Amino acid sequence: MIKLYFKINKPYLLIHSLSCCQKLPFPEWVNLQNKLWKKFPESFNLFCKPDIAFITSNYQNVLKQALLNSNEFLNSGLKSPEFKKLYQETKKYLNFVSREWDKNGNKALKILKEITGLKIPSKKIDVLITHPRLRNGQAFPKQNIITWGHSEDWKNYSIIYLCHEILHIIIPEKYQEDERVELLIMLSTDFELVKKLNKKNRYKESDLPKKIVNIWQRYLSEKRPKSIIELLKTF
Repeated sequence: MIKLYFKINKPYLLIHSLSCCQKLPFPEWVNLQNKLWKKFPESFNLFCKPDIAFITSNYQNVLKQALLNSNEFLNSGLKSPEFKKLYQETKKYLNFVSREWDKNGNKALKILKEITGLKIPSKKIDVLITHPRLRNGQAFPKQNIITWGHSEDWKNYSIIYLCHEILHIIIPEKYQEDERVELLIMLSTDFELVKKLNKKNRYKESDLPKKIVNIWQRYLSEKRPKSIIELLKTF
C-alpha cells in the first residue's frame, strides 16, 4: 500500500508563498514580499517572477547577480518573523491533513483501486505541505513527490485530491502526456471517489458531456478486472 510522508520543505514553502499571486497567507506577508523585492530585486524576480528576469537585454548580468545573492535572499526570508508565522500555520495544517489521511486514507485507496482497476503499488511518497490559503496541488512522478495546500472546502477534500495526485504518480509514464488521462483521473477521484466516500453525487452538478458520462457509467457497471487505461480507446 502507498505510504504518504507529510513534510514541510522550508525553502520551497518560502518560494511558493512569495510567488503565489492568488492570495496572501495573511496580510503581513506583503511586508516580507516588499522587503525582499527592495533588497534583492534580481533574486526575487528570478525565484518568484522568473519571466521578469528576462525582459531586459542584459538578462545574463541580472541572472548572475540573482545567483550571487540567492543564499542571502533565502536566509533573509527564512529568518523573518513573517516566515516564522507562515511556518507555524503550515505546520498546524500539516497536522490536520496527516490526521485526515490516517483516518480515511487507506479506505480511499481501496475504493480507488475498485474504481480504476489499477494496482496500488507499495510506494513511499513525500507530500510537501504548503499554506492552505495558497492553492497548491501537483505530482512529480519521477521524484515520488506531491505538493499540496488548499482550504478544506468540503468533507475529505484533501483526501480526494491527494488521491487525484497519487493517480498521476501510479499511472504509467507513457500515458501521462495524454490529456484524456487527466479526465479519467478527474472522473475517478473528483466524481466517483467523492460519491463513494462522501455519498455526494457531483455528476448532477457538472457540465461534463453526456457522451463522456455515459461511457464512464458503462465502464463502472462492467465486471472487473478492467482498468481506466483501457477507456483511452473509447474516448
